[in-house]
Amino acid sequence: MVTATFARFAAGLTCESLPEEARIAAHRVLLDWLGNAYTGVATGAGRMVHGVVVEEGGVPEATLIGFGARSSALNAALVNGATSHVGEYDDIYRSAIYHPGSPTIAAVLAVAEKLHADGKRLIAGIVAGYEVGTRIGEAIMPFHYRYWHITGTAGTFGAAAAAGNLLGLSEEQMTWALGSAGSQAAGLWQFLEDGQMMTKPLHTPKAASNGVLAALLAKRGFNGATRILEGEKGFCAATSTAWSFDKVLPTLGEHYNVVDTTFKAYPSCGHTHPAIDATFGILGSHGVRPEEVESILVRTYSVAHDIAGNPNPETTYQAKFSIPYCVAIALRFGRVGTAEFAQERVVDPETVALMWRAKVEPDPELSAIAPAKRPAIVRITTRSGQSYSHRVDFRKGDPENPPTQQELEDKFRDLASATLSAEEAEATLRAIARVEEFQDVSSLLKR
Repeated sequence: MVTATFARFAAGLTCESLPEEARIAAHRVLLDWLGNAYTGVATGAGRMVHGVVVEEGGVPEATLIGFGARSSALNAALVNGATSHVGEYDDIYRSAIYHPGSPTIAAVLAVAEKLHADGKRLIAGIVAGYEVGTRIGEAIMPFHYRYWHITGTAGTFGAAAAAGNLLGLSEEQMTWALGSAGSQAAGLWQFLEDGQMMTKPLHTPKAASNGVLAALLAKRGFNGATRILEGEKGFCAATSTAWSFDKVLPTLGEHYNVVDTTFKAYPSCGHTHPAIDATFGILGSHGVRPEEVESILVRTYSVAHDIAGNPNPETTYQAKFSIPYCVAIALRFGRVGTAEFAQERVVDPETVALMWRAKVEPDPELSAIAPAKRPAIVRITTRSGQSYSHRVDFRKGDPENPPTQQELEDKFRDLASATLSAEEAEATLRAIARVEEFQDVSSLLKR
């Protein structure tokens, strides 16, 4: 039984049972997630979620990261799940088109603080959540992704598994937690049709909070569906026309997907990244100047076109889902960082003019090799008639092209600077490096 297999694994996982590479990977995803949470406090969506939580109140069990306050574990998972995703800089599991960190770590850290758990238990919970969530996400691809945001759906299972591991759920209780998680799993793409992008960073906090709720209830004996994944009226049957666990279950406990995490190199939708990398490839080889550009053609896989093909973004968040905009700022500024998505740059006439010269087309051959590869081909034609092309199959930050530890730490410093002083950021870096030595992870977070 599929659900029971996941429950057995998540309930029994310990830090001591993990291979070294999985433990190291857990440290890396924790660092990347925390940087995203610190920078997300400055966003409108992050402040709104925080404002609701403060207004509603809650027992001070866990940290609302970056806000200098505490609330219940459920509320902390909600706030931290929002702030760690809203900047579109959080990690990815490529084969599931899934952001595992935001729902999983928001959930597990909130429960760890509530329980005053040690660092080793935190690491085990992170890995448990990553392994369950990524495999469920991959099993329901690709049809599920047409309508459902996998981070909101599979993320609820990952959060429940992570929280349940911290709570010490038995195999039966973990099965119940997954059952309750599946009944709450949601997140639809309709917001893309309206350009109302705040809905997306609601999916991750709800996944985190709902996963915590499912685990807390199971701990008290609140039972749930025991075949929520494979049942005839279960999650997979309801949300996908083609799903299979044949590929993902045999490697459970043998290979750890957390090792295969993609770390974003740019603060935009991951589907924009191949085109950004290809653009930089042309700049590096040919030094094309923006004023020389006559036209830009981006050929990419169909999902990237559908999710991130917005030809006319008007807001910062819409720009993060626009391949034409991302290619334009890469050409104009030679970098794609947080500053390039400021509202004044999104509406800047020179950037807009350059963006309108870009066209995005789905390519059947490139679509056929996604999501295992994330290909894009960019061709820039100049006013003098010269044409330059560059292809990318693996994004900067993918497992085949991973960031160094120094690059991850520099990314954290940049993200955390929105909230922390330089001294606080360095202290946090040192703390994450030795998190397994902590007797109480509550001391990991200064504010």
